[in-house]
Amino acid sequence: MKRSSILLSLMLAALTLLASTADASLLRVARRYSLFDIYGGYAAPYGNYNRLGNALFTDEFGQRVEHNADEFLDDTYFMGVEFGRLVAGRFLGTVGFRYTDMKLKPDGIYTFGSSLQLPGFAIHYNQYDFTVDLDYMIFDISRQPIAPYIGGGFWGGWTSLSADQTALNDDQFTAGLNVNFGCDVRLASVDGGGFVALSSMNSLNLLATDQRPRYFNFGLGLKYYFRP
Repeated sequence: MKRSSILLSLMLAALTLLASTADASLLRVARRYSLFDIYGGYAAPYGNYNRLGNALFTDEFGQRVEHNADEFLDDTYFMGVEFGRLVAGRFLGTVGFRYTDMKLKPDGIYTFGSSLQLPGFAIHYNQYDFTVDLDYMIFDISRQPIAPYIGGGFWGGWTSLSADQTALNDDQFTAGLNVNFGCDVRLASVDGGGFVALSSMNSLNLLATDQRPRYFNFGLGLKYYFRP
């Protein structure tokens, strides 16, 4: 009976030790920061397309054709804001809003329907997105000065095509999946245990609905990490 009591006491002590260790680990893992980020950058189009909005590309015989992005799309810019949460210094989830000015080649002539022909500089082509991204920091950015990251995201929003003084007005909901990569560099600590970081914010629009141009995106962001 005495031996059983000793064994039971040892088991209870071991379980208590394991529970306290688990609680400490959970507290370490649960270390969190909130995030606000403002960013912008350069976007280079790529890929092949058979339409501009709802207007199909055709040749002089009316046959459908594809054009490479560099035949009708110019390099352009984007800008956006994000809000998010950093968990355990590694896992960063964000939601935000992003704008891309999808510029056409200004010297191109584009046909809509059977009679409307417009130069590229007269056409307004814009993308308005809501973004959801999940990235993994290779190092703990809350403890290390530099942290490369890789991840992915879903962007969905409105592709708007229009021209002044015409009936052209084509707004479509489009969506895409992206690969994200970059690096955060801590700049300074702030009151309350937060910090500010400069971030290279790069992405590749890997998949997209057929009316949505795809881009290589190269950007810079200023991130403010703070305690929730």
